[in-house]
Amino acid sequence: MAGFFPFVFESVLKDPNLRASNCHFSWYRLFMDRTRELLSADGSSDALLRALDVIHTFRRRRMKKNVGETLQERRIEKLKLRRGLTLRDGWLVPEGVERVLEMSKDEIGAMVNQILKELGKI
Repeated sequence: MAGFFPFVFESVLKDPNLRASNCHFSWYRLFMDRTRELLSADGSSDALLRALDVIHTFRRRRMKKNVGETLQERRIEKLKLRRGLTLRDGWLVPEGVERVLEMSKDEIGAMVNQILKELGKI
């Protein structure tokens, strides 16, 4: 992308990257925690986050047979993640939940193969 964009765009891009391109939840969580204060406090970042979340939600509903979208849903379920109270919080692990914070490339590859089989693509 060429141009100058508010930092909120970088933050918004991390949620979709929680699928196959980034298997390290701890990296995602560190990024979200450390960059939270870089989002503007005037409400414009929150409005943009909400708008982009609505767009992504409707796009995901349309893409029922998309491997990346299905993979993201399965990873969120496997890691027992939930959305924070605000979109600025991103994905969180509920307190008291014993969790595996990382998935190996092999685990993700196996999950992708399972999804491909379920979708009849292999």
